[in-house]
Amino acid sequence: DALAAMRQMKAYQAELANLPSKQDAILTDDDVHDDKIIASGQTMNNPQNNNIQTSGMNDPAGIPIVTPEQLQADIQSEKLRAIQLKRSGQVAEALAVLRNVKTMEASLATLPQNLRGNTMVFPQRASAAPPVDEIPQQASATPLIKIPSFEDIDDDKIDVTDDDLNDPSFDAELSQLHNPKSAQKKVEESKPERRLSHDLIDEFEEDYDSDDHQPPPMVKEEVQAEKPKETSPEIPKELSPEEKLYQAKLLAISLKKEGKIAEALEQLKYVKLLEAQLSANAGPTPEELQRLAAFEAIERELVTYTNNCLSKAKELISTNPNEARAQNEQRKHYTEALETLREARRNPLQPPPSMHVEKDTQMVDHINYDISEDLLFIAIAEVRTTNKDAKDVFVKFSLNIPSQNPHQGSTPSGTGTTHIPLQSKFTFHIARSRGLQKLCELRKAQFEVLTTGGFWRSSESLGRGSLSLAPLVKTSEVDCWVPLMANRRPCGIDVHVIIRLRTPLAGPEMRPVTTTRLVVGPYPPLRTPTPKPQAPVPPPAAPVPPTQTANASEVTTNTSDPHEVENIVSYDVMNDEIDRINKRLESGPAPELSDRLDALQLKKQLLEIEMQTGKLTIEKYIERLQARIAADNTLARTLYKQGLKSDAARVLHRVKLMRQEIESA
Repeated sequence: DALAAMRQMKAYQAELANLPSKQDAILTDDDVHDDKIIASGQTMNNPQNNNIQTSGMNDPAGIPIVTPEQLQADIQSEKLRAIQLKRSGQVAEALAVLRNVKTMEASLATLPQNLRGNTMVFPQRASAAPPVDEIPQQASATPLIKIPSFEDIDDDKIDVTDDDLNDPSFDAELSQLHNPKSAQKKVEESKPERRLSHDLIDEFEEDYDSDDHQPPPMVKEEVQAEKPKETSPEIPKELSPEEKLYQAKLLAISLKKEGKIAEALEQLKYVKLLEAQLSANAGPTPEELQRLAAFEAIERELVTYTNNCLSKAKELISTNPNEARAQNEQRKHYTEALETLREARRNPLQPPPSMHVEKDTQMVDHINYDISEDLLFIAIAEVRTTNKDAKDVFVKFSLNIPSQNPHQGSTPSGTGTTHIPLQSKFTFHIARSRGLQKLCELRKAQFEVLTTGGFWRSSESLGRGSLSLAPLVKTSEVDCWVPLMANRRPCGIDVHVIIRLRTPLAGPEMRPVTTTRLVVGPYPPLRTPTPKPQAPVPPPAAPVPPTQTANASEVTTNTSDPHEVENIVSYDVMNDEIDRINKRLESGPAPELSDRLDALQLKKQLLEIEMQTGKLTIEKYIERLQARIAADNTLARTLYKQGLKSDAARVLHRVKLMRQEIESA
């Protein structure tokens, strides 16, 4: 059926070539009652064909009028529908719509040029024809076009092929009319590749049986030919990051093989950017998390020691400026170590440094800087008793120095049960002399706890006690609890007494002082991938004549390990080796292969950096390859003579890759 429909379409086209000229294309009264014209009008107005859509506005006589512009719009819509039907697999419906498109195009092509601005009237059935006397008026107002029938054409003379449905002009015309120019490129990229319609093969088997039949070309090649040439194809942005990375690597390799070094380098930069993004999105590895945790622990310790030094410096700034200055210097040292630590943490290749605490004990002269040289400080902190009853007490004391006017005092009253806080402080002037020293060695300070008196009630003594002043001769501070006694018996009451001098009466006091210092470092070296150490190279039996190229002195022919990384200078050889190692690592871990892979990747990165910075030009790179080829040829012959045929074949494979790289460059 489809073949018959296509042949009928060819018959329509042949009939259109024999249409009358514009002088003969006038509809008369006899033509209205012509059976052929009526049959043609019924075929064209059949809703099943859906070939022409009327404008919905009829003239007074009832004849539908269609403008050429409306006919063109119908043609384009029918073409679009035919393509959609073909792609959805509805071949028969697509052929029927395409037949109608051919008919409408033929009708539009035969329209005279002077009538393009007017309307075109299509005849309908005889029952809907207007009266005969109205026809001349309509014909004189607007010339009419007679649509002929195509029943006299022989279908066997028409040859229909698959090209009629695979005509790329339909796609190009539709893309120009229905797609904006700005989006034309995007439509071409997003349009799926068209291939030969296998659904039509069964429909047109008789055409493919002929010997002189040539199958239509692949539409994919036509689409590629219509696309503008681009120096660097763009990667679709809707791909995933992993797919973008894979496509970018393939593009970089293809550009390099084409000799477009600059474009290949730009693509390599894009590859590095994608790899960095993928590594950042993937998150830190367990080793990286462990490294960061170690850095954070060291940082916390440094911050703690820095804050301690700052607080001590603030406390000692008014009493001991020298010690405050030392604490401030130590704080600066910790601050510098903290900045260095944070800078090292940003480098993922830097392992965490070591950390330890150093303790230093020294004998230093103890001085109470907050007390003047001629003052004696005494503080009565609290009263402690075993009686749980509430009491309201105060303390009276006498130092018994100096002899003529001994220093005395009393505290305000305090209330409590077992612990009665007083927090009373007193200062007395003293004259440092040997006599004061002798008095302190002989006399004792007296303390008495009394209850607070009230109305009609006097104070009552709860107990008395004494404290020797002899320790003030050799020490500058006495801090102790003085037990009290009542009637020479312990009464269960103690008084907390603190006596301080700037320095002891007999001279300086030396005390052991232990200082702690946090030490960070040293930092271990950076973790860089290093190749596996090779065996020592034995001295050659005979000197090898140097090659005449510029890099000949740099080329070695070591036969102990002919496949070491130092013998690989080609970018393609590096990629080939890396691919082989990755395939072998998929079967299981191998430390030797991992070390070799790290060394190859490092050398590949260094080569890329040399090319990007311009340090290595393409001429120098070709010279390096030529020198390596000559050295590898010599190495392969040596290995072959030694019976190492597999190693020699591997070296020759390396030479083959380098020669192909030179030819592509």
